[in-house]
Amino acid sequence: MSGRPHPPQSIGALAWQLSNRWKAAVERAVAPLGLSHGDHVVLAALLDARRRRHIPCQREVAEAVGLSAIFASKLLRGLEREGLVDRVPDAADSRAMRLGLSAEGLRVAEAARAAVKPLERQLAAPLGTPGGAKARSLAETLRALMAGLER
Repeated sequence: MSGRPHPPQSIGALAWQLSNRWKAAVERAVAPLGLSHGDHVVLAALLDARRRRHIPCQREVAEAVGLSAIFASKLLRGLEREGLVDRVPDAADSRAMRLGLSAEGLRVAEAARAAVKPLERQLAAPLGTPGGAKARSLAETLRALMAGLER
């Protein structure tokens, strides 16, 4: 009998391990830019919104990346302090702020995306082509699992 523990078989344990390892790999990729994984995710969401010509509010950013409003706020405040995110008053709601990338934020977000994109292709390589059947099936399964947690 081997002295090594058996690998976890539960979906939860495997999801936890995958999440931690994926996050650590992304952290290593974006660390040279001074970003954490969470920073990268928020900047990527703002970059996507910019490309759609949308200026989101904080709630929209939090929902887009699956973060609590409190954690999204913490990340956004830090990114604002770093000069990467701009907040502008919402013309339709005086209580709300709209969020966008500063010029430096745009540069950093694009550099982070360039660093992470090949990493994600490498990490997902066991699934075959990015838009292939295995990748689509896994994405559908993960969405179903997340939907089950939202009930």
